[in-house]
Amino acid sequence: MSFIWTDGQLIGKPKNILAGAMGANQIYGQVKTLAYLNSVRVWANSKSTTAKRILKTIDDSPITIYLVGMSGGFTCFDSDPTPAGTVYFDLDMKLSVNPKGATGAHSGFERLHPYVAFLHELGHAVQFIETPLQFKNSTKGPLSALASDIQQAAGARGTRLFPSMRYADRREWFSQGPLSGTAWAVRLEYDNMFRHERPICEESGEPLRDHYNDIQMN
Repeated sequence: MSFIWTDGQLIGKPKNILAGAMGANQIYGQVKTLAYLNSVRVWANSKSTTAKRILKTIDDSPITIYLVGMSGGFTCFDSDPTPAGTVYFDLDMKLSVNPKGATGAHSGFERLHPYVAFLHELGHAVQFIETPLQFKNSTKGPLSALASDIQQAAGARGTRLFPSMRYADRREWFSQGPLSGTAWAVRLEYDNMFRHERPICEESGEPLRDHYNDIQMN
């Protein structure tokens, strides 16, 4: 099994320092964090073949994926400490998505099961297991080199982000946005959404977002 719980010590980040760095109210213990993982497994077994595949990929991988369960804090996947990776997740998270943002009028925010968000981060772990170097931005060059990757993702979901923003504008805007930081993150996020998050939502009956920013924590 390649999932390993940590409160920060195993990855060289003492718990009190890690909580402050991630903006977490607290770092949860092993029992609570692994119980959450087990509940995700149970949900996946009855709801989504894609979710089961993600979990199995990590289970079968020789690459360690550390789990840090938090109350509050910045949920994310980090390819540190290489050659392992770490999933930081707010176990108390509540979130909603605004579906159909690219394909029609926004229909209003709908509650999304937090397990989908957890599996989204595990989807990044799968990307890392498949191709670790794609998490090193310097290996992929400038935005222009990513056009075909982003175009492929955009083509699967229509050419518009909103009625006033076309694909070319979206590419520039997203690559400079605060949630992406680098152009290569566009490819990582949309690859993860289309191969992992969206199939999970379709299989489980959860609402699905078209655009990465069609989500809010509440």
